[in-house]
Amino acid sequence: MEFFGFQVDPAGEYAPRRRVEPPMKRFGILIIALSGLAGCNNDSRYFCVADGPLSDRGCFLCRGDECDSQSAPQRALCAGDVDCAVGELCTTLGCVGECEEDYECAVGTTCADNGLCLNPLEDDPNPPPFRCQFNFECGDARICIDGECLMTCLDAPCPDTQECIAGACRPCTDDTCLTSCTDDATCADHEYCSSFQCIPDTRPEQFCPDNECQPGRVCVRGQCRTPCATDDECARIDATIRFCAPVEEQTLCVRSSEVLAECQLNIDCGLGEECVDGACAGRSESP
Repeated sequence: MEFFGFQVDPAGEYAPRRRVEPPMKRFGILIIALSGLAGCNNDSRYFCVADGPLSDRGCFLCRGDECDSQSAPQRALCAGDVDCAVGELCTTLGCVGECEEDYECAVGTTCADNGLCLNPLEDDPNPPPFRCQFNFECGDARICIDGECLMTCLDAPCPDTQECIAGACRPCTDDTCLTSCTDDATCADHEYCSSFQCIPDTRPEQFCPDNECQPGRVCVRGQCRTPCATDDECARIDATIRFCAPVEEQTLCVRSSEVLAECQLNIDCGLGEECVDGACAGRSESP
């Protein structure tokens, strides 16, 4: 009898249709006895199929000749690795466990080639999109609000696909102002093509690592920063970055707004406030 691309022999074991050595590695299959799981008997089997036809892929829990598909466990949402548990990374799927062997992964996942616990039906996740916290990460004429770099509309009108609210250009809420696209070249300035629609480009400007930093400086969050030991060292370099403070496990010269930062996202602020340049401000106070 065949099931999910496998043959069942009289002993109740699952094996690939073709005998190729070594079969387990070639087909990405994990078979584990689950007698230790609640409700499972000695005939229970758990296996994941990572290769072959899409219809055969997935993770399955079998009892006797009945098999149930196992989906990936619910994952915690995150903005960075700091939001995840030890041994997990923040990705576009949420917090995902790192692994070296299949047994380290939860039911519904297996250890993928990239060292993450994934369901074979899931695409490889990406790191979460880089979010800003301070205005200087956004470049000229843009401000950081709720982790996104928004254009200001105090001195110039917003693009047609955006509207001016409290001094900042925000995505238009009326579908009629959205523009269809196939690539970034189709869109207006300060926009890019996402899911076939032109949307505001709120991504921070990252100078490095595409550009090389000067000797003695390091690339942190897309900006070239200066390592330091004391405030005096920073003050001698630039009065606007006169503080020496920890930043991502390093001590760097920073602006006063970084030292006094209250927030990174709106969720860090109170009701009716939004995070602007690392500080909580009422929506009407936004520049």
